[in-house]
Amino acid sequence: MRGNTKIASCFFVFILLLSLVITPLSSLKIHAESTETNLVIDDFESYATDQELKSVYGLWSPGGNAIEWTLSQNYVNDGANSIHIIPNEPLDSWAALSHNFSVSDWTDYSGISFWIHNQAEEPFEFTFDLKSESKVFGQEGAFNALLKEDGNDSWEEISFDTMLTIPKNFSGIVRIAWDQFTQKAWQCIESCDNPNLAKMEGVEFGYNPQANPTNEIYIDSIGLWGTSDGSDEEPVEEPYEPREKPLPPDWATDSETFNLNYKRAPIDNPLKGFLPFSKAREEQYYEDNDETWRSNVNQMPYSMEFFYLPLKDIMTNFNEYDWSKLESRIDDIASRGNQAIFRVYLDYPHKPSGIPQFLIDLGLETKEYDYFNNGGPDGTSVAPDYDDENLNTAVLQFIGALGEKYDGDPRVGFIQAGLIGFWGEWHTYPQDGWTPTGSWDGELAEHEDGHATDWMPSLANQEAIIQTFDDSFDETRVLVRYPTAFNRDLNIGFHDDSFAFQTLPPSYGGMEWHFVGRLQSNNAMENWKEEPIGGEMRPEIQIDMWNNDPPQYLGEPIEGAQGEDFYDSLSLTHASWLKVQGIFQVPLEEDALERAREASRSLGYEYHVPTAYVNANNGHLQAAIEVKNTGVAPFYQNWKVELAARDEQGNIKEWTTDWDISGILPNDEETGDNNEVLLEWTSDTSILGSGTHDILVRVVNPLSEITSKAKAFHFANEEQETNGWLNIGQVQVEGSDQGDQDDDQEDQGGNEDDDQDSNPNATTVDDSVVNNVVDGGTLEITLDDSDNSMVNLSASQVATLKAKSAVIYIKKNDVELTIPAENFGEGSVEIVVTKQESNPDALSTVYDFTIIQAGKEIHSFKAPVTLKFKVEESRVQDPDKIKIYYFDEQASEWVSVGGTYKDGYVTTETNHFTQFAVFEKADQVVPDNGDTSEDGNELPDTAMNMFNSMLLGTILLLAGAITLFIRRKQVM
Repeated sequence: MRGNTKIASCFFVFILLLSLVITPLSSLKIHAESTETNLVIDDFESYATDQELKSVYGLWSPGGNAIEWTLSQNYVNDGANSIHIIPNEPLDSWAALSHNFSVSDWTDYSGISFWIHNQAEEPFEFTFDLKSESKVFGQEGAFNALLKEDGNDSWEEISFDTMLTIPKNFSGIVRIAWDQFTQKAWQCIESCDNPNLAKMEGVEFGYNPQANPTNEIYIDSIGLWGTSDGSDEEPVEEPYEPREKPLPPDWATDSETFNLNYKRAPIDNPLKGFLPFSKAREEQYYEDNDETWRSNVNQMPYSMEFFYLPLKDIMTNFNEYDWSKLESRIDDIASRGNQAIFRVYLDYPHKPSGIPQFLIDLGLETKEYDYFNNGGPDGTSVAPDYDDENLNTAVLQFIGALGEKYDGDPRVGFIQAGLIGFWGEWHTYPQDGWTPTGSWDGELAEHEDGHATDWMPSLANQEAIIQTFDDSFDETRVLVRYPTAFNRDLNIGFHDDSFAFQTLPPSYGGMEWHFVGRLQSNNAMENWKEEPIGGEMRPEIQIDMWNNDPPQYLGEPIEGAQGEDFYDSLSLTHASWLKVQGIFQVPLEEDALERAREASRSLGYEYHVPTAYVNANNGHLQAAIEVKNTGVAPFYQNWKVELAARDEQGNIKEWTTDWDISGILPNDEETGDNNEVLLEWTSDTSILGSGTHDILVRVVNPLSEITSKAKAFHFANEEQETNGWLNIGQVQVEGSDQGDQDDDQEDQGGNEDDDQDSNPNATTVDDSVVNNVVDGGTLEITLDDSDNSMVNLSASQVATLKAKSAVIYIKKNDVELTIPAENFGEGSVEIVVTKQESNPDALSTVYDFTIIQAGKEIHSFKAPVTLKFKVEESRVQDPDKIKIYYFDEQASEWVSVGGTYKDGYVTTETNHFTQFAVFEKADQVVPDNGDTSEDGNELPDTAMNMFNSMLLGTILLLAGAITLFIRRKQVM
């Protein structure tokens, strides 16, 4: 070995002298051209910059800056680049450089190899480890490796003890066979595993800079050698065949194929987009419009709301809970048709401690601190001893109880793991175990040996908590703040709470410890395909960033840094939702608002149906849809999917399919994979009447079983109706006797519990929502802003509401109706709200209201109906003259029914329906609304005016006739 080294040294001296004659010294380059690997893992040719290299190779060291690693062209094996590693001052005790990648199968190879050059007059000791199934494998004790120095044709087998030792100025290939690797002793106590070659995940290079201070190292050509049978022949790899677009169903003909049109889905599609705090004051940064933002600003549609809650508000003792406060918060959000996201905490800086009192009484130790304005006017928190046995028992019990109560709850969108660290964000920075005492702006609360102490739980306790979350939740998705080698393999998502500020990795100008850098170093870049990514934007960037295109905060530096490109952050994280309270409280200029809305829309899924197939041949209904995800992430919930047929009268027959729309990925431009799916369904047509039927599809938001305000799932199609149904095509049904009989029954007023959506904008109400209305309570229904809206209530629902003495509250964006159920008789009810042609003198939209029961219009009411109109405040001159009017068709004039004006709305009562609007008039005729007909039914004002006029005319005619008769008698 030494002789070979001397020969190589003389050879290199000769090459060096020759190069000095023909090139400048700066062009010096060793190019060995060794070809000793069968499969290259990394030859460093794919990196254009040092930043790109550092986004793939992550550093760990006690001080955080042990080495500098860059691309080099001076010493390489093949190609143009190698990786150059040198120690930084002050010298650290260890440096580990890791490269993690997607799980790979190495069973067809004999071992790992790499080229290395030691640029030093001293030998170099280091380790070269493998990663598999979240474990690290290297050499423990004596082991063998093969070395072949450049310029030498033979391999030399050398024995080492724990670490590899490379001679001074060595350049050549190192090979280590699989049987020389075993699990690192620090990871196993008794029985250590061998690497699972079918699930290899990374390599790691490590050494002690203090013991090797002068060594400059160059590494190249990391790869695999040999085969499982011991030969050096390279196994043949099958070329990758991208997944293709699904084929149409075999039964579909051209006439049964419907090409649908794309249209962007709404911003407030369920379980995605920007979301606010349910109570703005809890956000504690923006103060404008804290109490009024929902009505005053209201510039961003949304489908979810967030809140924090201290554990002490829920857990009162071991295995004892008071869920009332959590229930109240979730119910409040659901009442607006939104799903909740929440996080339970123990320690929230500048809020009162969230630790349950019974744990304090049992002796739980806590630590005081003044970081992050803790101790201000809003409260003082303390950090608990997270390794306290009682605390850990309580936390695990709570997680289990939380899962038992809320897993699958339709009111809950997502849950953040919380509980651990400041804000429940799973860190206690700067109390992290390594922050030097001089690097923190202020005095550390606790430190030793020149570094902050670590307040986080032990790794074992952290893993137990996350594992319990995974075990306790099967349907509702749970997210934790940071990806780790342990949680990446669980059914747990992640949330980036500094999105577009500390998201991007070094290859995008960011840092390794940023969110994507952590995803990369923990081999979790693909987790978004199965588990959700959420997060929050820092409050400081939430407003100004939308002034830039593409959106990016470029204002006053924050902690010395600017923001990051929103869409770069989104493309790498595939985030589905973000907390962005500022957008909901602070009015934005038109261009900035449009950017913010499009950014919200771009989060998460967007499902488009490009093609559908339907037929109704031979008594069977066949339907199929292609679903394409045009978003950045899948829809993560397996919500019920319904199929329906709607006849020409608007009657609907429904089926529940077995379709699963969760997990549909966007198409992959890199691999060429087409991830569209084809969903098929077959049923019989016996329940359908003869004639043409629209075939409809909808994804059912389970929150709609609780409230009619639940946000409907919308496909990104022009054919998507506002009521949630997607019209996918038409079929012609011939000779269906049962269906025709059903139609006959419906024509005669029977079968009234069937759906009656003759209006595509009709709103139906689930029976469970009606059944949940309390005695004397209110059924709340929110309508869209279409010109013609309808509410359908079945006969059984009407009967239930009457029995409960309930009222029906209907709200559009500019009008509200409150209708007592006692006004209804028997049978199904349609409540129709139709926008009329605008009146230039009206201070509101003109509406016509109609109630139809069992096919007959109800003209008057036993109990008055309350109307509330929104007024154009800018046109109001005298608030006292603002009244609601109805249009008297007989007199062809507007007649006042009175009203009270307050805060931009005017309210009154009426005992009949017709056209209504708001006017400001000096002379107002307010009719008496108390008149009734002979049978006790109240008559509309138009009928009363006509009756009075006819009566007066008759009396005058009679008086005239009598006078004439008397005069004639006198003359005679």
